[in-house]
Amino acid sequence: MVLSVSLLVSCIPSILLYIYLRNLRIEDPGFRSNCRRLLVKGIFCSVGVALLALTINIVWSISGFAKDSPLLKEAFKAFVMAAFVEELVKYLTANKVIRKNCETVSRLDCMAFCAIVGIGFQVIETVVYLLESNVIQILVRGFTMGHPAYGMLMGRIIGKSLYGGKRSCSFKAVAVPLVLHGMYDFSLAEEFQAINDNLVFVPFILIFIELFILIRSLVLIKRERKGETYTKPLSGI
Repeated sequence: MVLSVSLLVSCIPSILLYIYLRNLRIEDPGFRSNCRRLLVKGIFCSVGVALLALTINIVWSISGFAKDSPLLKEAFKAFVMAAFVEELVKYLTANKVIRKNCETVSRLDCMAFCAIVGIGFQVIETVVYLLESNVIQILVRGFTMGHPAYGMLMGRIIGKSLYGGKRSCSFKAVAVPLVLHGMYDFSLAEEFQAINDNLVFVPFILIFIELFILIRSLVLIKRERKGETYTKPLSGI
């Protein structure tokens, strides 16, 4: 019962963030429709994540990679089976909609769309982790909003790469969130923290970074929502 209540409470920040992002262009029914569609896609992209992770896990098990190294094994799980798979699927999900609507989508829209995919995925991930987490972990995940924060960072890079037909930053749209995401997951592993007692503070530092990215992105959205640079439709794609 306590876990269920904490789950509901943890979803409140994500719901409020979704409402805020959906209302950025309240006069545009197409934008709001894409927001709803991407929220659903974010929820269901968990299926793609599970299938891809399962495939990698099978290949990894057969190969015997890192079998005798617990630390390397945890690093592979964190950076490849979790961060790489999740960020790649979220990128493909959001980027498909962005490119399909490039005549109307702006750089600000890219941030909103990627964040909304992250919101949908985080809700499902929190439900999945419900049985193996405690109240504190569930609430921390809910209020730090790691996936939406990574999504905003990803969307900002996508918008920059596509604005004016540029493609040089496309790789970074996956790589930068992947590294931050992987570092956070890896820092929670017992094998990582066993290296040195001081490393117990690393997860807190990475949580602070997540919050900084989220707050900084929201400040940027509020400041630039009326500016031409971030609201002008993408072109040259």
